Amino acid sequence: MSDQTISFIQELSESISASNQCVAVVTLPASPLEVASSEKGHQILVSLNNRLSRVGKDTKPVEGDEIFEVIRRRLFEDLGDKAEIEKVVKHYYDYYKTLDYNHEIPQYAAHPDYKERLRKAYPFHPELIDIFEKRWASHSDFQRTRGVLRMLGSIVADLWKRQSILTGSHGLIHLSDMNLGNLDAITSQIKKLWGNGYDAVISADVSGNNSNAFKIDSNKQEYRKFGITQGVATAIILGTFGSDGTKKGLNIQEIKLMVLKPDTYNHNSINGVLDALESEAHYLYYSEAANIKRYWFYTRPNINILINQAKGDVQRSTLEQEIINRIKIHEKEFNLFNVLVAPSDDLPELTRLSLVIAHPSLIVNADVLNGKLKPYIEKVASKRGNYERIYKNTILFLVATELGINQLHIELRELIACNKIKTDYVGQLSQEQKNDLLEKIKELNKKVDRSICVAYSLVIKAGAKGEIEKLQIKQFKDIIDVQFNINILELLKDEEWLLEGVGFGKLQEINLIPTVENPVRVKNVYEAFLRYNDKPMIIGVQAIQTSLLRLCNGRQVAIAQGEPGNFTKIYLGEGVPFFDVTSPDFWLVDKSFYQPETQEVSKPETLVKTYPEVGGIESPDEVNQSPSLTKEFRSVTISGKVDVANYSQVFTSFINPLMKNNVEINITIKGKTTNAAPLAENSPQYKIIKESASQLGLAFDVEE
Repeated sequence: MSDQTISFIQELSESISASNQCVAVVTLPASPLEVASSEKGHQILVSLNNRLSRVGKDTKPVEGDEIFEVIRRRLFEDLGDKAEIEKVVKHYYDYYKTLDYNHEIPQYAAHPDYKERLRKAYPFHPELIDIFEKRWASHSDFQRTRGVLRMLGSIVADLWKRQSILTGSHGLIHLSDMNLGNLDAITSQIKKLWGNGYDAVISADVSGNNSNAFKIDSNKQEYRKFGITQGVATAIILGTFGSDGTKKGLNIQEIKLMVLKPDTYNHNSINGVLDALESEAHYLYYSEAANIKRYWFYTRPNINILINQAKGDVQRSTLEQEIINRIKIHEKEFNLFNVLVAPSDDLPELTRLSLVIAHPSLIVNADVLNGKLKPYIEKVASKRGNYERIYKNTILFLVATELGINQLHIELRELIACNKIKTDYVGQLSQEQKNDLLEKIKELNKKVDRSICVAYSLVIKAGAKGEIEKLQIKQFKDIIDVQFNINILELLKDEEWLLEGVGFGKLQEINLIPTVENPVRVKNVYEAFLRYNDKPMIIGVQAIQTSLLRLCNGRQVAIAQGEPGNFTKIYLGEGVPFFDVTSPDFWLVDKSFYQPETQEVSKPETLVKTYPEVGGIESPDEVNQSPSLTKEFRSVTISGKVDVANYSQVFTSFINPLMKNNVEINITIKGKTTNAAPLAENSPQYKIIKESASQLGLAFDVEE
């Protein structure tokens, strides 16, 4: 019978083709599925198509926007008052023009042609029909016209049943009005065309009381009232199919056009919903190109589900310990400060400038010290065990703010979860998921380091009379050690909490300038800045040592060696050999004590004579020895590594004493690049040293 039918159709089509006044209109199913699911049915359809195509011309009975009129006639007996239709169309068009002004929707939606599409598609939104008629119809097994009619018919029937509980403007039927839980015609078609796996996608993320979209809506009143998240998720899953590559899924502008209605909620709510879905949805995927995100669903769970599950297992104590560990990693890179990360409240004496980074649980709220933080600072600043602290001006506290620590916890919790997934699910992730996870970990590591810098934004110092002084950090780096070594240090200097040196005026201000009657022990000058917190802090012993030598060379104050009334040497306008501010042997004295022609000062003639050039005291045996027996040397050479903190002593201890001995200086200075101060062609320190070396005629070599 099939062979005879095919032969008949062939003869009929050839006869009509040869006739001048006869036309045959033949309709064939668009898909073999409409004939039968058998192989034979498919063969028959192919044979008929082949024979008709030889003499016939393909014609689409419904093209372009003609589909709108077909739908209206097939689904509705009466569309209602034309004036009401026109009112709805104008309302939407005016609304879209305001959205287009801010580029919230595709530009074509604000064009007059789109107003006509709104009118033709009424009561459906044009984008709803386009999803089925254009996107879904790209699948060879989807029935273009009858399939669209069946989808839309089921949507209208469901809305009619639910009309009493619908909220918001009902001008047009949107994708967001659909409840996929009630639409078996649509969900079964999705599974039939694109796989049963989408059944799990819909129940997990899109529709139903257990879906993530429903849960997100339930947590916010505005979302809950209009079911915004469920509407957005429905639009995304229906827009998932029929496009690939760079056009896969829907972008934010397309989603807003499909979902937004006049006089309901603000368009920014869509952005909030998408952010929430990115974090919570198990099967949502997205890509970003040219700052445009596109969203779609896929049957393979994304790593969000694993991340969210792992995030729930991260305890606060784990977060706090991780913060401590991340800061401690950089301890060796903190140049100036003696950094103590989350120490106990029982600290020993500290003579070096110390920065105590408070435990992450000790935070400030709106710059108010409360809870355990204030007692902790008061105890550490004033006590060492059960005894009073002697050096009270050496400790600074770096404290986190509540707002900053909360944001840090959010990012750090996600980072810990991602690292756990990378370890625990190494064999269960696709390569694409592994790449996404590694990229996520990389970005989170950067965010966490910066958030640590931002969170620890308050410097605290225990001032005189128990006062608490605070300094707010407002500039932040992305790297922890750079933040400490540069931003915090510069802020302390700018606010004069920290001095690199002291001048004559500062010493005079704090009563440390000597008088004729009262010399001042150099060690006491140094320790005054360590002991008393009514004074600024100093960067270290070198701040005082260099400053006093400068004042002596500048003839503003004299430096004596020995004891008052028995000084062995007084220096003014010159270097001081072996000068050490921590030694009790050096004093600041009034300039009037200096006698340039006298080698011995304030000493009876009976005292033994000193020989500064050999640094010893003449013994009786030495007096009887002939000067010719004193051993002489042709030259002396001093070499070796010198700590940067003691480098100023090189001049006073070696160069100045040898000034009349044809002193020669050969130096090798090597600096290495660090995170805090990278050496690059455009870095300030590189330019300075290169120019200085050139001016002094020194060799300048770099290691790449």
